Amino acid sequence: MNSKSAEILQDFFTNNQVAIEATRPIKKGTQIELVLLDDPQGAYHFIKEGTMALVKEGKANKPDFTMTFPPRAIENITALQTDNIAEFGITFFKHMLEEDPDLQVKVKIQTGIIGLTTHGYLKVLALGGVKVMTWLARKGVSGLGGIKKAINYLRGN
Repeated sequence: MNSKSAEILQDFFTNNQVAIEATRPIKKGTQIELVLLDDPQGAYHFIKEGTMALVKEGKANKPDFTMTFPPRAIENITALQTDNIAEFGITFFKHMLEEDPDLQVKVKIQTGIIGLTTHGYLKVLALGGVKVMTWLARKGVSGLGGIKKAINYLRGN
């Protein structure tokens, strides 16, 4: 891989217990397009193969999301020392709301609520429990209506 960020992410998904647990509900075959700003010419994607979450070179066939990561955001997220999925989730969401372009993770959704549900993303959100839901509610995302509003926003992002 030509991207240090891709290598960091692959190591994170393979060796970090929180990342392994957080990706467990994701359905086999699910893909996310990754735009890694340390290799803007490269194409990468996340894919769930069996029980493994992998980062691979090449474009995703049918991504549910496109996520754009600056190197500093990847370093910050993957360096978090916690065994708490909620803390990891909140850290990720904070990077989505970050104003500093060197830290901001951009997310664009390309699937609908049915895809989010059947591919396991809402189960991942549920792993964060009350702590994540409380944090999201403070940011204006609460209940199904708030989630739908956030999804619609991320589709146009």
